Amino acid sequence: MRQEIELFRAIHLGAKSPILDSVSLLFSWSALGWSPPLIAVLLAFHPKTRTYTAPILLSSLLGGLILVHAVKDAMPRPRPSNLSFAQPMEEHKQSSFPSGHTSLAFCTATSALWVARRRGHRYVGAVMLPWAALVGWSRVYRGVHWPSDVVAGACVGLLMGSLVELALMKFGGGGESQEANRQPTQ
Repeated sequence: MRQEIELFRAIHLGAKSPILDSVSLLFSWSALGWSPPLIAVLLAFHPKTRTYTAPILLSSLLGGLILVHAVKDAMPRPRPSNLSFAQPMEEHKQSSFPSGHTSLAFCTATSALWVARRRGHRYVGAVMLPWAALVGWSRVYRGVHWPSDVVAGACVGLLMGSLVELALMKFGGGGESQEANRQPTQ
């Protein structure tokens, strides 16, 4: 626990600045409970991005909201904002474990990554996974999560995003296959 306290202190207080305060707020807001599902719904309105909607919605709702809140209820853990040196930038009353923002971000990123991989858009992972990691960093920087809360949230998101992909592939809702996207060779 001592090592986690020191890691929390290093991230939370190690490089405080008004710019990082704003950046951390932006990343935290980007993974609020309604943000990724709303973006998924908006993606449904364009034919080229429609295939992202179902996987992001399913993984966000199942992993980022339902599963995370069930774990929070089952495993109450005080937030690091209760430490004497902590300077939390927002208030929370729920259990700390796991990070819901991080879980939701990794559910979204993992689902988008799988869809993008099928469609041959591998660059999406270069954007989505760092975004999700920065959401996790922001939760520790803002003083409301332990680093292990963020790791657990990332694991929930990676797992749920992958399980949703497997389920959609098995039951036919995973969209087009890679073969359907490949151009015929000449």
